[in-house]
Formats: sequence, structure tokens, C-alpha cells
Amino acid sequence: DEQGDRAPLEGRFMEVCAAVCDTLLQPLQGSTGWDVAVRRKCVLVLAALVPLVLGKTPHRGQEPAVDAYLEGLAARLMQALAFAPWARAGLLQCLAHMAALRPDALQAHAARLTEVCAAHLVDTPSAAPAYAAADEAREVGGGARGAGELTRELALMCCLCVRHLAEDVARELPDEIGFLATYREVVQAGLSRDNLNLQRLVRSNELLRQ
Repeated sequence: DEQGDRAPLEGRFMEVCAAVCDTLLQPLQGSTGWDVAVRRKCVLVLAALVPLVLGKTPHRGQEPAVDAYLEGLAARLMQALAFAPWARAGLLQCLAHMAALRPDALQAHAARLTEVCAAHLVDTPSAAPAYAAADEAREVGGGARGAGELTRELALMCCLCVRHLAEDVARELPDEIGFLATYREVVQAGLSRDNLNLQRLVRSNELLRQ
């Protein structure tokens, strides 16, 4: 019947997507000999593919193998954040989708991901405005922890991550209240109107204002 035919198809789709995700992550995890342009394209494809994979996954507990794969995928995305800071906007986009759709897979990384996102919002110099002089742009572009500059895209992904960490991932943690209490101040500092590093990017950007 239709339901019976659909299950094998969805299973094969997941297998193929998982294999593609693993292949795309290889150049982002310490592998040498990969061209920078190739690595950037891997991030773009990964950011588009991960939401599709997550949208096809069953609920937690229905298929333990899928649960284990997603936990491994979360770990590899977190590793890539450390190895490829220039790709953090795309990687955080993947993690934001995971936090929203399968928050259970991110339990082990909730604290570290919160710290990374909050640090970007406060410490990574925001992108120089279009009217800035060339020397000012060079001055601003140093970037915390090798992340370059805080672009609107990176800022938006950080905001989405901390939102879903608080609203979705925290509920999966053994100590939800303790987690929220520990990171409340650092997240509020990053999102505060007093954080001029972020606020200069909010202007004329409806998504960030939300």
C-alpha cells in the first residue's frame, strides 16, 4: 500500500542524505588538501540539506539508530565550529534548525553552543557599515577567536540559536532551570540594547529586530 511504499523510500532518503552530510563535513574537520572555495561550497550545501534531513526524521525514540546519528551529526557540527570559524554562520544555521526540530540531539552541546553564540554577539567586532572608511573596515575586521567579523547573517544565526536553546533544548536537559539560570545574564548581555556591537547591525534589518 501507499504507506508501506513510503516508509522504504523515506528510509533510503535518510541514508543518502546522511551519507552526503558526512561527506560535506569532512573538509570542515581538519582535513588537509581542500581548496577554500570547495569548503565554502560544502557549507552552503550543508546549510540547505540539514533542514531537509531533520524534517524527515522520526520523533525521538522511534528509531534509536536515527537518534544516534543525529547526536553524532550535532557533535561533528560543533567540531567544525572550532576548525572552520569562517564558516560559522552556515554551521550555526544547521545547529539552529537542529535546536528547533530535534532539540534532544543537542543536549550534550547546549552549554558550549550558548557560550559561542553569546561571545560572538558581544566580542566579535560587528561588520563595518558601508560608509566606513577602508582603514576603519580593516581595523574592525579582526574578529574574536578567528571568526572575522560579526555580519548580520552571523548575528541572526546566533540569535536564533540562543532562542531555540532557551525555548526547546533547555526542556530536554536534566536541569532546565539550572541551565537557564547559568546563562541568563550572558545571553541577556548579548541581546541587550546596550550591546552596541549588535545594535549597529539591527538597523534596517527586520529579522534581527524581531
